[in-house]
Amino acid sequence: MDDAAVEEIYQSNAGEGGLLDRISKVEQRADNKCDEVQRQGALKKFAQASREQKEREQARIAHGNALLQQSLRRIYEDPIEDEADLAAKEARAQRRKQMARDVKARKEQEAEELAR
Repeated sequence: MDDAAVEEIYQSNAGEGGLLDRISKVEQRADNKCDEVQRQGALKKFAQASREQKEREQARIAHGNALLQQSLRRIYEDPIEDEADLAAKEARAQRRKQMARDVKARKEQEAEELAR
């Protein structure tokens, strides 16, 4: 083949719609497809990481809520006694002690009377 024939073949394949143009377009589509696949892979990884982060956050919140409920239950079921409650309990305890002393003294007195 002479140079003129090679140049003619090249020119016929180099123009718009020629073989080289079609090859270039196929390569461009292949590159675009590869880029799209890479983007999709990155998006899938990001979505998975987001789901895992959301699950961790939900677990942390659920644990915090459980601790809060436990604390509230403890507060309301076992209320801290204030000074008035403590004073009333002390007064009742003193009355019980006095009643016990009175009963003991009466029994001793009855025992002495029976002994006479």
